[in-house]
Parts: sequence; structure tokens; C-alpha cells
Amino acid sequence: MNNSKQKIKILIVEDEAITGIYVKNMLKRRGYIVTSLETSGESAVLSAGADKPDLVLMDIKLSGVMDGIDAAKYILDKFSIPVIFLTAQSNSAIFEKLNTNKPFECLFKPYTERELDKIISDTLNKIKPNE
Repeated sequence: MNNSKQKIKILIVEDEAITGIYVKNMLKRRGYIVTSLETSGESAVLSAGADKPDLVLMDIKLSGVMDGIDAAKYILDKFSIPVIFLTAQSNSAIFEKLNTNKPFECLFKPYTERELDKIISDTLNKIKPNE
């Protein structure tokens, strides 16, 4: 296991409990620290502010008023924490909203542990290239 992963803190935002637990267990197997598992955009913003994770994995459709895109934009703007969307959503309205806000990474469900690990590594290398 890569020891550097043990220091990387990730917040998961997923309103489907089974999917959230699956991602949480997947990340732990890969050596990451999961700060929390949130189900709404509002709770994601609060958790990001309190826990200061290195990265957020965010579903687009969430419970609550704030969707994943709005929560991601707020988290990136307010806390400078990068966000990767893990989503089954692929319609053009979603992509348009994603592209007009900020450039976010996106991984479509279903995905493998290896694909998730790669997009996490690539995203973190873009913001912390010398670590």
C-alpha cells in the first residue's frame, strides 16, 4: 500500500447509502482516509469547511436544496478543495452546468477501483505536483 495515500483525506457526498458505503470501503482499501459520508449539498459544504479534506467525491443528484454541482462550486470557491463528480448523470443540461461553473473532473458510474484511484491521483497531482 502506498503510504502517501494514508495522509490523503477525502469527503464522500452520495445520497444513496449503498453506493456511499461501497465508495467509502473502496477508498479505505486503497489507503485513503475518509473524513465523512454526506448525503446533501448543504452537509457537504459544512463538512468540507470543518474537516478540510484534500478532495471531495461528489454525486450530482443529492438530497436537499443544493445539488452536487452547486455544492462543488461553493466548496471549490470557498475552501479551494478540488471536486471529482461520481455520477450516472450524462445529459447535456448537466454538462452545460458543469462547464459554465468550474472545470471539474467527472467519473461515470459504474467505475472500477482502479479508475477511481487513477482519477484521484491525477487530480491531486494537478494541484500538488511536487508531493
